[in-house]
Amino acid sequence: MNRYRINEGDFILEDFDRAVPFSSFLPGLTGEDGIPMWAFYTNRGQALGSLGINSKSEAIIEFNPACTEYENTALKGFRTFIAADGKVYEPFRYRGGAKRTMTVRKNSLKIEEYSPEYGLNITVDYFILPKEPLGALVRRVKLENRGAADRSVEVLDGAAKIIPRGISNGQFQEMSNLFKSWTAIGNTDKNAPIFAMRASTEDSAKVDEIKDGYFYACVFEGRLAPFICDADEIFGWDTSLCEPAGFEEKGLDGIPFCKEVVNKVPCAFTPIRAVIKAGTAISWTSYLGFAPSAQMLNDRLPGYLDEGFSRRKLEEANELAEELTADVRTETSSAAFDKYIEQCYLDNFLRGGYPVLMGDAVLYLYSRKHGDPERDYNYFTIDGGYYSQGNGNFRDVCQNRRNDVFFCPGLKDYNIRYFVSLMQLDGYNPLEIRPATFRVKKGLMGRALSVLQDACDSAVCGSILENSFKPGELFRAIENCGAKLKKNPKELAGELLPLCEEQIEAGALEGYWSDHWDYLMDLIENFVSVWPDKIDELLASDGYRLYDSDMQV
Repeated sequence: MNRYRINEGDFILEDFDRAVPFSSFLPGLTGEDGIPMWAFYTNRGQALGSLGINSKSEAIIEFNPACTEYENTALKGFRTFIAADGKVYEPFRYRGGAKRTMTVRKNSLKIEEYSPEYGLNITVDYFILPKEPLGALVRRVKLENRGAADRSVEVLDGAAKIIPRGISNGQFQEMSNLFKSWTAIGNTDKNAPIFAMRASTEDSAKVDEIKDGYFYACVFEGRLAPFICDADEIFGWDTSLCEPAGFEEKGLDGIPFCKEVVNKVPCAFTPIRAVIKAGTAISWTSYLGFAPSAQMLNDRLPGYLDEGFSRRKLEEANELAEELTADVRTETSSAAFDKYIEQCYLDNFLRGGYPVLMGDAVLYLYSRKHGDPERDYNYFTIDGGYYSQGNGNFRDVCQNRRNDVFFCPGLKDYNIRYFVSLMQLDGYNPLEIRPATFRVKKGLMGRALSVLQDACDSAVCGSILENSFKPGELFRAIENCGAKLKKNPKELAGELLPLCEEQIEAGALEGYWSDHWDYLMDLIENFVSVWPDKIDELLASDGYRLYDSDMQV
C-alpha cells in the first residue's frame, strides 16, 4: 500500500506510525527578526522528539539519537489524555481503528487522528514562532467532536519531560538524578512557568544565578490556562510513563494546578474541562521556548492571548519558507518535480546559509550543521538570536553556496574570496566554518556610533561596537539596555554593517583537510559563467588572504 502522496506541495503520510521510522527537523525559519530554535521530529507518537535552542547541549526536550528517539517520543514527548465516558483515551498512542495522518510542509508539521470509537478528531500543528523576540515551539491543538451527541471531556495536554535551563543534554542523560536537586520553577503566578536551575553547578568558587530559563504557556479560551508541572500527579505509580495512572484514578479534581515543583524533573501539562457540542471543536495553543528573563516573557504574554495570533504566526511561518524558495519557483508538467526543486534549494541554504546583502556587506542566515538524530556524531549550533547564523564544515558550506551567484548576483566574488582566505600555504584548510563576526573599520567608529545613536537613543549600547560582534548580539544588547529602536533592525544593519569589516571565523574542530580546496573550482566556474569578462580581474586582483592557523603538529 502506498502511504505517501503530495497535495499542493504538502507531503502527506497516511498511517504514519506504521511506516518505516524516520527522523527529520523543522527548519526553524523565523525571519531576520525572529529567534530560531531547533526541533526534530519522527513518525512515532506525537512526532516532536526533541527541542532546544543554540545547540544540542541546550535541550528543552531531550535530544536523542534516532534509534532512541523512535522509542522515546511516544512516552517522553508531547502527550494528550482525554477522559470521556469513564475511560481515558490517548490519541496517537493506541490504535483502536484510529486513522492517522502526517502532513509535512516546508516550515511546519501537522499530525491528525480520527478515532471512530470515541468520535473525536484531533489535529496538532507544530512550527517555530516567527518574527518575535522570544524563541518558542508553537503547538496548536484542535479537538473536534464528530459524534451525534455532545461530549463532556477532561483533557491533559503537554510535554512529559522538560529539562530545566542550566542542565545540559549530556548531564540530563547521565546524571539527571543528581542535577534534579537544583531544579526549580518560577513565574508561576503568571500561569507561565519558567524552568531553570536555582544556580550554576560548575566545580568553581563562583556560583552564578541563572536568570534565563525555558518557559511554557498555554492559551485556552482567550486566557492563560493553569498548568501542571509535577509528573507524579499525572502518572502516579506508573513511573514508566505508559499510563496516566494518577489522572485515571483521581481525574482533574484530584490533581493540584499551578503547584510549584522543586528537586524533580518537571513536566508541562495543561488541564482543560469542556463540553464539546456535536459537530463543534475546542482548541488551545501552547508555547514552549526560551526566555532571557521573566520580565521579557511576561511583556510578550498579552500578545499570545490575542485571538488569531497563533493562526497568523502559522501563516507567517509557511509564507516565509515560500518567500525564500521563490528564487527557484519552477513550473513544469510535474508538480512533484517543481516542489522537489524548491525543497532542494531549501536544503541547500539550510547548510550553506541564505545570502542577505546589506550594502557592501554580506550576511549568510539560517545555516546549520547537519547534526540531526541520524547524524548524532555532529555537534550543531543554531544561533538563538536575530540574524541567526550557524556552524558548518568547510566542504559542506562551500558546496551549498556554489550556485548562489546565479540567484544572488550581487555576491560577485564574495564566496571565492571567503574560502580562498581559509586556505593555508600548504593547501590545508580548517574543518569548521563559524558564524561571521564584524568589527568597525579603522577611522569609522565615530560614524558607526552616530548611526547607532540615531537608531536607539542609547550611548550604553555603543560599547558592543568596541569589539567584534555578531549582528544578533548587537540587537540583543540594544534590548538588554532598555533602548527602543526607531528603525527596523534590517534598516539599522544595512547602515551599520557597511562600516564594518567581516571577521572570518573558523576552527580546527576534528582537524585540517588537504583535499577540500578543489571545491573552490565550482565557485570559480560558476562565477565565470555569469561574468566571463571578469576572469582576469578575479585572478589578478589583490586582497586575497591566507589562513594562519594557531595549531601545530
